[in-house]
Amino acid sequence: MSVKWTEEQEKVIQLRNRSLLVSAAAGSGKTAVLVQRIISMVMDEVHPLDIDRLLVVTFTNAAAAEMRERVGTAIEAALEKDPYNQHLQRQLTLVHNAQITTIDSFCIRILRDHFHKIDLEPGFRIADEGELKLLREDVCEAVLEEFYEKADPEFLRFADSYSQAKNDLQIKEMVLKLFHYSESYPWPEEWLESCVQQYEAADEEALEQKPWMQDFLSYMKVRVGDLIRALEHLLDLTRDADGPYMYEASVQDDLYQLYALQECEHFSQWQAAITGINFKNIGRAKKYEGSEQKKDAVKSGRDRIKDQIVKWKKTIFASPLETQLQRLNQTSGMVRMLVLVTQAFAKQFALEKQQKNMLDFSDVEHYALRVLVDPVTKELTETALEYQQQYQEVMIDEYQDSNYVQETLLTAVSGVKNGRENLFMVGDVKQSIYRFRLASPEIFIGKRGGFAPYTPGGPHPATVTLGHNFRSAGNIIDQINDVFACVMSRTVGDVDYNGDEMLVRGADDGYDGGPMELDIVDMSGGDTALGDAGAVADAVERLVKEGFAVREKGGGTRRCGYGDICVLLRSRARFGLYAAEFARRGIPSFADTGESPLTSTEVSPVLSLLRVIDNPGQDVHLAAALVSVMFSFTPDDLTRLRLLAPRGSLYAALLKSEEPKAQAFLETLRALRRLAATASVEELCGEIFARTHYFAAVGAMENGPARRETLRAFTAWAAGVDRGGAGGLAAFLRVVDSAVESGAVQSGGTPVLPEGAVSIMTIHRSKGLEFPVVILADTARRFNLRDTSNPVLFHPSLGLGMNLRADGDGGLYSTVPHRAVRMAQRSEAVSEEMRILYVALTRARDKLIVTAPLQNPEKTLSALATTLAGTGGAEPYTLSQALSFSEWLCTAALLHPDCEELRKYAGGALLPVYAARGHMRARVVPAQPAGQAADEPSAFVRTARPDAALLEQLLQNFGARYENAPLCTLPAKLSVSGLVHEGAAPVLARPAFLYKEGLTAAERGTALHAALQFADLAAAANDLPGEVARLVEGGWLDAALAGQLELPRMAAFLQSPLAARMREAKKLLREYDFITAVPAKFVDDTLPEPFAHQPVLVQGIADAVLVNGDTAEIADYKTDRGKTPEQLLQAYAKQLLLYRAAVEKRLGVRVERCTIYSFSLGREIPVPLEAARGE
Repeated sequence: MSVKWTEEQEKVIQLRNRSLLVSAAAGSGKTAVLVQRIISMVMDEVHPLDIDRLLVVTFTNAAAAEMRERVGTAIEAALEKDPYNQHLQRQLTLVHNAQITTIDSFCIRILRDHFHKIDLEPGFRIADEGELKLLREDVCEAVLEEFYEKADPEFLRFADSYSQAKNDLQIKEMVLKLFHYSESYPWPEEWLESCVQQYEAADEEALEQKPWMQDFLSYMKVRVGDLIRALEHLLDLTRDADGPYMYEASVQDDLYQLYALQECEHFSQWQAAITGINFKNIGRAKKYEGSEQKKDAVKSGRDRIKDQIVKWKKTIFASPLETQLQRLNQTSGMVRMLVLVTQAFAKQFALEKQQKNMLDFSDVEHYALRVLVDPVTKELTETALEYQQQYQEVMIDEYQDSNYVQETLLTAVSGVKNGRENLFMVGDVKQSIYRFRLASPEIFIGKRGGFAPYTPGGPHPATVTLGHNFRSAGNIIDQINDVFACVMSRTVGDVDYNGDEMLVRGADDGYDGGPMELDIVDMSGGDTALGDAGAVADAVERLVKEGFAVREKGGGTRRCGYGDICVLLRSRARFGLYAAEFARRGIPSFADTGESPLTSTEVSPVLSLLRVIDNPGQDVHLAAALVSVMFSFTPDDLTRLRLLAPRGSLYAALLKSEEPKAQAFLETLRALRRLAATASVEELCGEIFARTHYFAAVGAMENGPARRETLRAFTAWAAGVDRGGAGGLAAFLRVVDSAVESGAVQSGGTPVLPEGAVSIMTIHRSKGLEFPVVILADTARRFNLRDTSNPVLFHPSLGLGMNLRADGDGGLYSTVPHRAVRMAQRSEAVSEEMRILYVALTRARDKLIVTAPLQNPEKTLSALATTLAGTGGAEPYTLSQALSFSEWLCTAALLHPDCEELRKYAGGALLPVYAARGHMRARVVPAQPAGQAADEPSAFVRTARPDAALLEQLLQNFGARYENAPLCTLPAKLSVSGLVHEGAAPVLARPAFLYKEGLTAAERGTALHAALQFADLAAAANDLPGEVARLVEGGWLDAALAGQLELPRMAAFLQSPLAARMREAKKLLREYDFITAVPAKFVDDTLPEPFAHQPVLVQGIADAVLVNGDTAEIADYKTDRGKTPEQLLQAYAKQLLLYRAAVEKRLGVRVERCTIYSFSLGREIPVPLEAARGE
């Protein structure tokens, strides 16, 4: 049966010798059209093309394989009709090696063929992301240490301004994030340099040449236009017969002032105009008999506009232009330093990867680009010209998710640069949802705006729109169009949803699945997630119980089953709540988390066993392995083991046990530990599966095939890490920890969904899939916009947005670049949320249900209705301020002609109603108590009035207060560092076998303390290397720690007056530990007097106590870098004074001197004793 293509599809299939941008809507059959275009070019009767003359780039390996299979099947079918066709025979041999591939695979092929042209080792491997994360962190820490060593004042100022009190994690994060953003551009070094240039401006003219300033001024023009339209609508309301006439003059005056803003061109003009706006008091009427709703709409609408202007006055335009320029130039030094550190990191990171002969996917793209484009002249190389001759056409699927590196690379192998238009690009910007991967939908948007719609004989390159949706029923298509025509715009979503952007019914079969349902769940006083799970379960039960009719693929309908329903959520965090509610009601479900194999339920026991093989002393992992199906220990078995060794480890208890099950486990463990010494992790896993029959057991579980695939994915990943030379089981487990922490290893491919079960998945995971019934749940969940509040922001095209940290008071001052980048980030994040909503709703074939759990729906909807009345409907800027899907969906419902009852509920009689083709049913439903179905009566029903006297007594008892309540929040014991440095993150030591390439700064400090604790100070002063060797040989100092000691700094200390006093002291107490009591006011100085003197135990360790008769001196070593003596005193003086109090109390001596010795500064810093707390 031949396929009947639409007119637009035929154009896409048949048009030749031109660049073409195809905007393919959801469900438009773009993959089928792309495959048909390939087939038609290969089988063209006049100009047949060899398939290896095409380069087809798609998003995933699975998509490439499917496309190659479809093309191969079509060629085989053609050969059956014409078996002696030599061209087709040739295509059948070429198709398996045809360049139908992902961008990464194509780049790897370029490097394999042309490695010698860029001095690349031919045996390179692609590194695992977990391994890369470890390497990035190690290299970044080493680079920062080098900068600290150099002690450049500019770097120290930068580090002091932007690092946290106890560590430089924030700086490390800034460096890695800036590096990550730079990699999304073809020439990262140039992009980094441009970040510095963005902060160099001598005057307003130079300022306005910056991309972020141009972006900001464009934003102001658009936003002021939004405000003017809103004010014009308010003015119309004041002039209505029943409108608030007394407000007209004030609104008219506001409007005149905003009209003046439209004339502003330069920043200084904007600043003068904005700061000069003065809102008059709104008018009053002695007796107003008009519409109260219109009155409220005008007043609240004006207040919102006023608030926006006031906000601009207090933030962006608060400081004069001169001050802004001064801050900009002050910040430029900080930006320069951040870029310098990032460049140093990039250089060292590349060197480390080169030494290991490994590449990451970003390297693959950038090295391939160097093969094709000269990095200096930006001219195409001979290799690029050869590829241009090879490929007749370059086809790019999912074009909306390309970035600038990929765009430059694929343009280079096409003929576009030389005037041959042979780029075929297909995608849908409304489905661009991979901003977190630095996808650049603006590339697609820019070309669509620059290309003309295709007309015969018209200009090219051109665009063609595939708007017909063949996936969804007519009712769904109409409902989706209604919602997005209302809420999606160029401001929110990057697309004006009208005309060609709207979906068109692909085939009207007469089916009608009923209205789109919006259930607003009243969660007043309840848990929104639990209540929403109940509402979703109610909907599932109703659909299945009523036998809702869904369409069959081949035509006709059937009763809906559980397997026809998919519940979509924005994130996987709450999957468990929905799955638990389904399980409680007996509804089969499957949560497709798309999670990493490393955290899946079937791989976790294997990882636990691997950890036990590496180190049996890990009780938690040992218990997890024992109770798994591999060994099937019961809780009673574990209890008996624990009784054998109540105070020892679980492994010690196993060794004592004589039970056959325990002995069998120990025998298996010994064998596996012997194997682990020589075998790879992949081989070790194979042996585990063989000995325990775990692979077979997993296959017998629910959804067994998918679980076995996860195990295969894990072992394949382990093999890749092995090939990367991780260095044994211990190193492999370190890579695992890094990969789990970063979420680097994710399952790929199409989800494997069990039949007969409700699917629960994220919206991102559902892209490319379809379901008869979609329930979009938890839509009131707030968008994640936390990144926009950081003091340093990053943007692929605008560069860096950095606030200024002042030297004197340490205050944080806003800069215009930071605000511009922040606005751009927020705008892009919200637009992507709109596109994610579009992807969610377009997954439905027959039925669409949405739930919105709101804490106070009446108040929320009333406020929304008032806003919409004041703006005359859904206005882009108001929609851009939304914080959840539910705000957009409720907006569409309040303005839908079918939702009269909802408008009455919200008090929205004034709301305009838009013309709608689809139908919507919106209602407010009460939430069911957690774990209780709608038709299940509560087990707790009040049947009698309580005894009044008893109730009074109970209330008095419950109201009683504990007399020592203020002390309840105080710990009974804490450390000195915990008291002095409240809230500082602890530094956890690593076992020696996990050291890879050096220690952290904290661990180097530990090494130095360990050496000074046990060293013979006199011998060390004469022969420090010899003394260190003696400590290692005697077991006092670990060799890994000894190798990291900073011997020059130690030698300087040993020649210092403090070391001399230590050698001469009558008694030297090193690493002197103590516990002493201090008044509670030391911990909390807000305690009232009766409690201020209650004792709290404080534990500490003094590095050195020098005792000379009845007097003493306390010395404390500090390895902090980049701190002045004053900063060290501020940080540690209180600590020394607490040591003083403890030593005097414990030893009965008078401490006459407290000293901080800074190894970084190479000097003593005396602590003023009169500053003792409480003296």
